[in-house]
Amino acid sequence: MQKNFSQRCFSWFKQVLIFIGMLILMELPQSGLLLANNNQNIFLAWGLFFGFYALFFIVAFKFLKLKELYRPWQSGNGRFLLWMWITLMGCKIIFTSLNMLIYHQETSANDQAIVNLMQKNPTTAVMTVVMAVIFAPLTEELIFRGLFMNFFFRKSDFWAIFVSGLIFGLAHSSTTLASVILYCSMGWVLGYTYRKSQNLVVSTSLHFINNLPAVLLLLTGN
Repeated sequence: MQKNFSQRCFSWFKQVLIFIGMLILMELPQSGLLLANNNQNIFLAWGLFFGFYALFFIVAFKFLKLKELYRPWQSGNGRFLLWMWITLMGCKIIFTSLNMLIYHQETSANDQAIVNLMQKNPTTAVMTVVMAVIFAPLTEELIFRGLFMNFFFRKSDFWAIFVSGLIFGLAHSSTTLASVILYCSMGWVLGYTYRKSQNLVVSTSLHFINNLPAVLLLLTGN
């Protein structure tokens, strides 16, 4: 029994390290964005940007069973995705309105940071769009849904969705309670989408559909 307990502790500790390591890897491509933001070597900036993302996916391929996470598209996924998108939009409308009404903040701190990067120079604008529209849905769904929910809450749907959504929300820059709840609610909807469909393709598609028009609006609004 003691041996089994030790093995479980070691396995849990290993999973925590993998989760933390993947979180760090997810942030490393921003070093390229930082170089571009300071108008330094553009080629090096792009190399770091794509190089660290490549490293992220190499590590993900090694530690995660991607075939179990990304499943073939099923006939009912489209309708389910539509309902989840409507739910997500409802959450955004409610909490964005509360943020404006209570805190007089029209743009969340996270979105404002994106706007600031887009305004800096053309390179940071392109990098920010690529990161927010393509890489953010891929990496965040892998970490917060595929990795976290399956590593730590495989048997509990409620806690898997609640805790992963909470961490997802807190990971986004927020300066008001309403914006914190906004991003948490987005994480909960994405978590439910993955747990219900058992397919990261569906939750990643929802994440992409959410980010694309939002980023385009921020881009054209400048």
